[in-house]
Amino acid sequence: MSNKKTKPAPLSVVEKFYIENHCKTLSLETISENLECSEDRVKDFYTESVDKQNSSFTVDKLMAINSKRGYAIMTKEASEKGEANKSAGRSPLSTHIHQIKNR
Repeated sequence: MSNKKTKPAPLSVVEKFYIENHCKTLSLETISENLECSEDRVKDFYTESVDKQNSSFTVDKLMAINSKRGYAIMTKEASEKGEANKSAGRSPLSTHIHQIKNR
């Protein structure tokens, strides 16, 4: 008998659905406990789902836009995403404002 590690069983459709819908609110540990499986089995799909959600939802895609009538409404999600982007690593504008010397 060899000591080879067996590959974990693939995730079912239900497990994938659960991970996709809870990856933003729950940690990897919590999801693996809820699914009653090891973290190794969930880890790859969990990180893939988090990356996919972070890249797919930009503020302009979260806006409610009606091109026929010509209006756009900022949704709650778009507002939260905009606020998160605004505070993430931007320096205050006061450092970029220069006063012109009066002669």
